[in-house]
Amino acid sequence: MPHDPLHTAHVTHIATEIPDLQAFRIIGPLTGEDVSALSQHVQGIFEQVERGDMLIAFEPGGDPHIIPAYNGEGAQDDAMALKNLRNLAVVNAPDHVHALLDAIDKVVPVAIRSFHSEAEALAWLQSSHSGRG
Repeated sequence: MPHDPLHTAHVTHIATEIPDLQAFRIIGPLTGEDVSALSQHVQGIFEQVERGDMLIAFEPGGDPHIIPAYNGEGAQDDAMALKNLRNLAVVNAPDHVHALLDAIDKVVPVAIRSFHSEAEALAWLQSSHSGRG
């Protein structure tokens, strides 16, 4: 069942040509409502696909505190929904997020990469997709 694109006050859907890719642009400081809507949307999608990819793009030069403190209560549900995540590309994230992604990439079975442009991220995701059989 197809999902409508997600749009909140600070999260918009990015249309791409890459199958099985969910792409989102963060356009301002995330609220609890934004995080909840994004989490529910992603859970719904990844519960229905065998494997998929995700791109999260932050606005260049954005607020380094754009991501609110994480609510650990939903962590198990979030982790379960992402069990089908294959690749995660993050663009223009604040420096502390890049460091966190690099650390997580070493211990989880998801390929996580951080980029400074959407074009680079999309090229990596496209090449990952093209290599699948």
